Amino acid sequence: MASGLPGLAYAEDAYTNKTLRVVTHAGPGGGTDITTRMMMLRGRRVLKQDMVVVSKRGGSGSAALMYVNSQPRDGYTFMTITQSHIFQILQKKVPITIDQLVGIARATDDPTVIAVPKDSPIKTLDDFIKASAEKDGGQMGHHLRGRRGPCRDSQFL
Repeated sequence: MASGLPGLAYAEDAYTNKTLRVVTHAGPGGGTDITTRMMMLRGRRVLKQDMVVVSKRGGSGSAALMYVNSQPRDGYTFMTITQSHIFQILQKKVPITIDQLVGIARATDDPTVIAVPKDSPIKTLDDFIKASAEKDGGQMGHHLRGRRGPCRDSQFL
């Protein structure tokens, strides 16, 4: 989970007098939704405060990022971040930068895999980086695969 609240400091007794909103881009029952709800179980116990899921689907996480960015920076809105959100930020598809987010907990450790077609001339990570730098102005190609298949904005080398 992350919060768009850098440098936030409140007196402990003045905080958590409202329901905490935990934003996800995932639909009910998906892996990210389940992870979010599991984190909330622990969060409720630790913070002794009610928490609710706010689902903002669309744009490979962009809708959720934009929603969180529009909320007051009062410490009551948190977000489950996935690689999809990071890609949206890095590709400048949202007016948000990585340094505007503050990580507060790690729920999972997702493996990252770089793969190319078997007959590709790319054989090593160095080959991949070089090919990426030579294609499309150095924009690193990517392809995300999720429960429902590839994302619509996927790119390939």
